[in-house]
Amino acid sequence: MREERLRIDRTGDPRSLKLVGELDLATVDDAADALSGDVVEDGDLTLDLSELRFVDSSGVHLLIQIARTLSGRGRLILAFPRDPVDRILDLNGLDKLDELVIIDDPD
Repeated sequence: MREERLRIDRTGDPRSLKLVGELDLATVDDAADALSGDVVEDGDLTLDLSELRFVDSSGVHLLIQIARTLSGRGRLILAFPRDPVDRILDLNGLDKLDELVIIDDPD
């Protein structure tokens, strides 16, 4: 049985999802498909990244693309990224995008 590399779960908030696993070249197309319905709706979209273990450049590109698609209608909120994901987001300057907010884990 093949291990699931990325799982996207709905949280209690209708505009909030949790990404679990890895967002990379192998999973980015499935992630884009899974998130497409939420991206076309108005309002902020929160992605809980607390259990995302890895993101590569294709995953970063998807997050930027989602944020830009939401621009003027809402923001992409990336909640609780942990290392190495937090470091990768920082190195790629995602915190500089007006339409994207990163919320650090309060711990």
